[in-house]
Amino acid sequence: MSLDFKEFLADNPKAWKDRILKELKGKPYESLVWDHPEGMQVNPNSFKGEVSENNGFPGKFPYLRGVKTESNDWEINQFIASDTEAKMNKRALNALEGGAEGLIISLKEPKDLTQLLKGVFLNYVGLHFVDEFTQENMTQLERLLEENELTGIDIYGSTELHLYDNELNVREENIFLAIEVSQRFPRVKAIKVRGDFFHNKGAIASTELALALSIGHESLLELVKGGMTVDQASAAINFSMGSGSSYFTELAKYRVLRQLWGMVVDKYEPQHSCSRATYIQAFSGNWNKTILDEENNLLRTTTEAMSAVLGGADAVCLFPFDVLTKQESNSGMRYARNIQHLLKSESFLHQTLDPAGGSYYIESLTKKLREKAWEKFCNMESDGGIIALQRSGKIMEMLKADVKTQKAALTSGHRTMIGVNKYKSEQAKKALSQDDRLAKDFEG
Repeated sequence: MSLDFKEFLADNPKAWKDRILKELKGKPYESLVWDHPEGMQVNPNSFKGEVSENNGFPGKFPYLRGVKTESNDWEINQFIASDTEAKMNKRALNALEGGAEGLIISLKEPKDLTQLLKGVFLNYVGLHFVDEFTQENMTQLERLLEENELTGIDIYGSTELHLYDNELNVREENIFLAIEVSQRFPRVKAIKVRGDFFHNKGAIASTELALALSIGHESLLELVKGGMTVDQASAAINFSMGSGSSYFTELAKYRVLRQLWGMVVDKYEPQHSCSRATYIQAFSGNWNKTILDEENNLLRTTTEAMSAVLGGADAVCLFPFDVLTKQESNSGMRYARNIQHLLKSESFLHQTLDPAGGSYYIESLTKKLREKAWEKFCNMESDGGIIALQRSGKIMEMLKADVKTQKAALTSGHRTMIGVNKYKSEQAKKALSQDDRLAKDFEG
């Protein structure tokens, strides 16, 4: 017996709308239209006509459908930070024993990597250094490789090199260090564009995308000025983005970033097609987390991980659900890993390439978000680029406007956050650090 798909005729948009109206039982159709925080309206029943362009195939430019070609697998990362190398080493080994596949190592304070990474099988673990990376760190890493009879090609990961100082002047030494890192460790991406920084400052998705693109573009130009080719410079850059709880918007955000970055690099005519692709690391955001109902943070973190994974992120790092109130929690670290293990080993989200592809709703949302982000990026470039805007204070103005919009929606009740402005817990807790999180005004 063969299947005859003609038996299942596709309904047209009008037929779907008629069904929706029937289910609404007198309520207006407009009650289901989403007034998106980006200032656009999103219909509940998108259809093929709303997405006119050909979105291509996974692994093909413009990479809207991802850079992966064999599976949707991603690297399970765990964030490692502490005041001493011994404590960080213990946390790293515990994380790897618990199933982490990559380490995100904070170098906010100077650290000796030969002690911090003692006992780690360097060629089997993604090594991602954030907050800073120095010439001394590179020397330490080379020493470790020599001790383990490995070479620079045997390790993979990323570093965070700040190309500008606090006065926004170019740090020439870090341009040369980026080139040196790329030469000595060919599989390590030297420049990390921290879109997640703006996410946790309250940026909405299009603002985070535009700022990340502008920083990436500026970094590309600086590396080329320093002596790299366009292909080499593009290969040295990777992005980290914050993942929020607006499920479909966050999913679309990763798809948009890949496509728009590919468009930016394409303007410089790289020799290799793969130079238009990029590596994206996703971080669960702290912007929408609360100290009032920490267990609810677990639910938010889970959907954030799903958005990143289904959007095609290459690596995902979830912060512990209780990170706002505890310096370190074994259960928090374990849950942060195991959420991803559940998504991979029990939900099998790693087995399907671009699982969101073909959804007219997501394709339509992706298109609208892409247009918003590209418009903001082009305006920023016309105004002199990220450095000029930062010096003039306009970046802070953009972030303040986004924060005001998001907090107003929460205060008015237009947006609901369970455990924050609805079903609020009366249990008193205190955050470890002062910040400007979305839930902060409700925690007094």
